[in-house]
Amino acid sequence: LSHLQVNGGKGAVFPILDGTARLGKNDDLNRTREFNFLLDPSNPEDDGLLVVFSDGQISSVYLAEAVTLGLPAEQIWQSPAMKGIRAMTSIVVYRLDEKDWVRARWEVYQEAVENIRFLEKAWENGSKDWIERETRQVLRKLVGSSPFALASRSAAMDYLGQNADSLQKSQAQDTIRQLLDVVKKREC
Repeated sequence: LSHLQVNGGKGAVFPILDGTARLGKNDDLNRTREFNFLLDPSNPEDDGLLVVFSDGQISSVYLAEAVTLGLPAEQIWQSPAMKGIRAMTSIVVYRLDEKDWVRARWEVYQEAVENIRFLEKAWENGSKDWIERETRQVLRKLVGSSPFALASRSAAMDYLGQNADSLQKSQAQDTIRQLLDVVKKREC
């Protein structure tokens, strides 16, 4: 997503897809396209994407049509496309792509990689105490209450995607899988 500063238009924080043109105040909507995640108040076509009901409630025309056709709202809401739109919009609205947040997540990711490497070394050593200590350390990083747990979980998933080129790595990967399952069950 892009946050380039512009003169005119909707402003620099209006979320658009990276690599697309940000419209300025005097740009022609028919000539230039920006791919924005939120409805654009300056684009008349976007008015047609909303519907207002008799009780004053507002909804997406497409969601209302899908419900009218008998598709459950949950099915629509849970579709991969909708999840992707919600995720990308959340990144912009919550400003998750700001430099300080990126740096903090990177640091936690690197710490998780280091913890996982220690777990693998513990398996190589064969010390039950060391394996248990490192397992607890990795688990602490994965639980939702841990700062930037998603970064740690992403590091764990990346580790699981690697080839298990040794028995110890395979054992460490099995431990990581079990930890991720424990965390998932605990947080559901």
